[in-house]
Amino acid sequence: MSIAVALVDDSHRQALTRFLDAQPDATLFHSAAWSDVVRATYGHDVRHWVARSGDEIVGSFSATVMRVPGLGCKYIASPYQMYSGLPLADDDSIASALVTACAESARKDGAQYVEVRHFEDAPLLASAGFVAAPSGLVTTTIPLSSLALSQAEHGHRQRVRKAEKLGVDVFRSESLDDLRVFRRMYLATGRAMGAPQAGWRYFAETFDRMRDRMRLYLARREGQIVGGFLVLADRRLAFARCSAHSSRESLAVNAGHALWWRALQDAAADGCPAFNCGVSSAGDPGLIKWKEGWGGTSKPVHVFVLPLRSSPPEAGGYFEGYGLAKAVWKKLPLRVVDLVGHQVTRWIG
Repeated sequence: MSIAVALVDDSHRQALTRFLDAQPDATLFHSAAWSDVVRATYGHDVRHWVARSGDEIVGSFSATVMRVPGLGCKYIASPYQMYSGLPLADDDSIASALVTACAESARKDGAQYVEVRHFEDAPLLASAGFVAAPSGLVTTTIPLSSLALSQAEHGHRQRVRKAEKLGVDVFRSESLDDLRVFRRMYLATGRAMGAPQAGWRYFAETFDRMRDRMRLYLARREGQIVGGFLVLADRRLAFARCSAHSSRESLAVNAGHALWWRALQDAAADGCPAFNCGVSSAGDPGLIKWKEGWGGTSKPVHVFVLPLRSSPPEAGGYFEGYGLAKAVWKKLPLRVVDLVGHQVTRWIG
């Protein structure tokens, strides 16, 4: 079979979407809509390579070219998530051809390295010169095919029921004003953790471009919003993206448990087979246990690197260390947290 690999542009968008729709391993992070969010939010160049056999697309691979003055250039497949980055292809030879095309492009651009993130091992990358790099991260996934509160640990079940008795009402909103309310809580949560978070532009672009896949949950008690949870989902998989339920008011009424249980129920009702809880630092067993307490299973996040001029820092290093910077971050006004956080996340990916 003769294969031709080339970059695609907007004129191929419908054909690429049809190919992705037919791929069982595709996620919403492979979609053109997600690429649009990344471009519009951070100004990065997102490139899609496709492999064709005649007029038929038989493989696809996307990578984001991230350029920041003073920091250079790097290619990441795929940034702003740690779940799916491998090519989608009918066989490994096609996938290898797509990776080779990406690597050649990175060399021409003078990129420091190419990084591929995935939730499973990827032997095919070794033949292209990639080396496995420690991530220091795990990802937790909850099966939803027979979801029942009984699958959760005893403490989670108790807190879900207690939240209900305390009058916590979880509702789903499609209001931009409610998204602003959530985002402010999310900024405050990130500041309290000493962790830079995505700025408003990310939320606004997601709202505009992926509204059909965005689920905003808010927890309300006695008329006051005490917590929130943002999920991205399609028929294949639901992803926990951002949460804000660690304030004193939220913890007092178990709002986090109520939010997660509602999100899990909705995903199951929509036919999602699983709910991905995002990543956790391997050095944070308490958070991992909390996620697994819903009936989830954790596995290491894999990072594969093709070093060209340098290698990336360990992904988990963003969660550990930086003690002085985190202490300063916790003291900053939310307006500054928003602006600076946007620039930090723009490069980290």
